[in-house]
Amino acid sequence: MSHKLLGILATTSAAVCLATQVAQAEDKWEETVSYSRTDGAQLSITEPNGYQISVKGGSVDKTDTAPTIIAVPNANAFYSVTFTAPNGASWTKKFEVKKFSSTDIKVRHSVSAAAQNGGNPSGAKHIGTIYNHSGNCTNKVNIKLEFIGADNQALASEVALGKYAQIELPAGSYSVRAYAWMNNAWTYHVTRSTNINADGWELSAKCTKTGFDIVGK
Repeated sequence: MSHKLLGILATTSAAVCLATQVAQAEDKWEETVSYSRTDGAQLSITEPNGYQISVKGGSVDKTDTAPTIIAVPNANAFYSVTFTAPNGASWTKKFEVKKFSSTDIKVRHSVSAAAQNGGNPSGAKHIGTIYNHSGNCTNKVNIKLEFIGADNQALASEVALGKYAQIELPAGSYSVRAYAWMNNAWTYHVTRSTNINADGWELSAKCTKTGFDIVGK
């Protein structure tokens, strides 16, 4: 029977707004640019994957999602490129385009420490508990939750059937990947979002008609 892991705590809009404001002010953006021969002028933007890309200049006004190739008039020129992260942080820079060349761009985005901590400059950590209460489920399983912060660093916590685990996480917003131990392997189920801003947060695996669910306190 397939297990269905549903929502893990909703991220509050206020926390998202605060993280966005700090990220825009203090994030670090680094670009790598190279050129390659093509039949016409273009911008080839491969990183950061999933970011919105807006190119403006002259008669050009195009928007897409990286990775992308954006064709422009075949002439030497400069174009303003804006990179917008999923959390709303953005960065704009002018890039040179050459006739019969591809301007190949890769950008690295490092989120500020304050944004990683949900706007909390102290970097405080909050202790919480993950419970595995799936003992009465049709399929009794061990679980694993993988917390991914704004810096893309992951912290995983495994919880055996009928047990619990306590972990500390810096204040902030996280993507949480949920896995179940099935057929001698960790099987991915779903990714949700959670916001941690105080001690005592809880996540529990509990039975549902279809297997078990992950619920917050």
